[in-house]
Amino acid sequence: MKYKNWQSVFILALMLSASALTSIVGAQGFIVPFSGSTLTPSLIQQNTTITLQGNHADVLIRQTFQNPHDLTIEGFYLHPLPTEAEAGSVVLEIKGRGFRGQVLDQATANDIYVERFRKTGNRAFLTMIQNRLYKVRAYPFFAGQKLELRLAYSMKLTHDPSGQRKLTYPLYSPGVPQQNAALDANPRYRFASSRISTAGHFGSTTATSGNFQKSLTIEISDQAEVGGIYSTTHAIKIDRIDKHSARIRADVTNPVLDKEFVLYTGTREKDIDINILSRAAQGGVDGYFVATISPDWTVSERQAVPKDVVFILDLSNAMQAQRLNRSKDALEYCIANLNKTDRFNIITFATDVRLFQKRLVPVGEYRADGLAFLRDLRPRGGANMHSAILTALSLKGEPGRESRTIILLTAGAHTVGVTDPSQIANDIEALNVGGYRIYAFNVGSGASDQLLSRVSQISGGDEHHVPATADIVSVVAKFYDSIDLPVMSAPRITFSGLEIYDVYPARLPSVVAGRQQHVAGRFKGSGRLTAILSGLALAGQQDFTCETEVGGESSGNDTALPAIWARMKMASLLDDPPRSDQKASRSTQSGSFIQRGEKKRPNGSAASELALQRIRHVNDRVFRRTPQGGWLEGGLSVEASQARDTRHIIYRSQEYYDYVQGNPAAAQYLAIGPNVLFQFDNTLIKIDEQISPEGRIITSDN
Repeated sequence: MKYKNWQSVFILALMLSASALTSIVGAQGFIVPFSGSTLTPSLIQQNTTITLQGNHADVLIRQTFQNPHDLTIEGFYLHPLPTEAEAGSVVLEIKGRGFRGQVLDQATANDIYVERFRKTGNRAFLTMIQNRLYKVRAYPFFAGQKLELRLAYSMKLTHDPSGQRKLTYPLYSPGVPQQNAALDANPRYRFASSRISTAGHFGSTTATSGNFQKSLTIEISDQAEVGGIYSTTHAIKIDRIDKHSARIRADVTNPVLDKEFVLYTGTREKDIDINILSRAAQGGVDGYFVATISPDWTVSERQAVPKDVVFILDLSNAMQAQRLNRSKDALEYCIANLNKTDRFNIITFATDVRLFQKRLVPVGEYRADGLAFLRDLRPRGGANMHSAILTALSLKGEPGRESRTIILLTAGAHTVGVTDPSQIANDIEALNVGGYRIYAFNVGSGASDQLLSRVSQISGGDEHHVPATADIVSVVAKFYDSIDLPVMSAPRITFSGLEIYDVYPARLPSVVAGRQQHVAGRFKGSGRLTAILSGLALAGQQDFTCETEVGGESSGNDTALPAIWARMKMASLLDDPPRSDQKASRSTQSGSFIQRGEKKRPNGSAASELALQRIRHVNDRVFRRTPQGGWLEGGLSVEASQARDTRHIIYRSQEYYDYVQGNPAAAQYLAIGPNVLFQFDNTLIKIDEQISPEGRIITSDN
């Protein structure tokens, strides 16, 4: 059959878009080939942009595809649509010409999802059940052809009970299933500061070239000032363009198993906004919340709280000349960017300890001298880290200057004077009456140093690893920029109205312009939850309040919050383990939180168990990996699978498919795979792997 030129472009684009959307972010589409063919084109590039304005979102997917095969490809292109998507707005555009397809209803779409799972074994299709489908007939895609296309549609934004806009965008990954071990090796959630990310994928039916590029960008443009921006599912980078617009880039390094990217955005009404996301109690389990502290990012130097900064530099032979020179460059950057109202000092240590000045000195008068002091330093002798840090702690601050920071650059050696890590840490904690936060940079090592980690954590700071291959200057400069403009020092957040417990982190750092912070915790019951953030600002003591309803029917229901809370708790337990001498209890009791209810802390061994435990979160449920390789819903035991009233279903049997069709809401749990035990509609369901010739059920739990 012959085709006109525009028809060839059209059918080529359809096939390209279909296959390209199989595996990468925003690539929810997939190809159902004709005549049993399995050939698919290669995805070369994909960039997804979502523009938010008011309560409306426009989604635009730009894709470049190529048919690497010697044969022509034909099939159907199907694209799952978000619940909020406007069906009539879906348009495929090639060279400025738009084409519309057919939107299938949910029941018809479910039949297609289940059928694709039957044929491919790809459990990602089960996560799509209960979604509509956009369908277009894909005509021949000829060998070797390449084409760029644009797929666009609009969607309405929902609102969380806290008043924040909520963007929910699907990230399905239909493809060739990998082994469970490969999937389970990826952590389900990772939380660090304001970043949360997910990992794990099924692979793809679509090949990608070695130089494949992909991205997910969200652009916000509002009449009101843009406030807090927070994703509960993925790591994001936020670029504030001005008060009314921002650009967010999501971490989409790998395809993901999860079916949704979730982003919350708010509008700014105060210098520091507080927003609370919550998840109501489920099945007798108490609720979860995450409070986001979002200061104004446009604070000027004149509005910043004056800070005291002490720089400690390791001059021992362990630093080596090249490493020391780059460390000096890093400190020069920090000193050059100190605010005029700040005070500072420089301490160096080798076998002995040397001070730039005997006291903290004003930046305006001593900046040039401090830079000159750094230039002539050379590596020499041993490492008396203990004395260097204690000397820094002895530098007294002034009343009203509560933002006190120590930045330590060291190779990690402590070979002179007191060398016992426990004694060093104990002395630092006991003598840190000035409330200094210590940020240690482990220069030249990619691994955590136990002493540096402990010293940092007990002071409310952090340890940074700077591998030998990394640029020390860029690492330190990026950190310094994040603390350069504090707008509130000695922050303290309190909660009232409900019984609150297990709040993490245990201590808040200074609130810095443009840098969001997150606090996660648990609550009992339902009702009005009030959060009050208090601290010292330039104008004196200030309080910022947020009130929201949690726990009831009008409460939020973000399914990622339990995982976020669990990760923050685990990080806190591992970073700040209890000590036998109980000295650590003082910093815990005097931390930044006033809590209603008892706070229980497991011991070190319990924290280790938490760290080793392998978990998976599916919607509102937590599943844990058994030593035998199965998956159990939280609260259930392996023995429950042997109970008489447990329903056993053989994986991918006819009964299995019938169950999927009859219980689409359970498909998300079935997507975990075989050897899974969960409860649904008051019935225990056990998905078994196979049956022996004798008729006995064989599972990895037996």
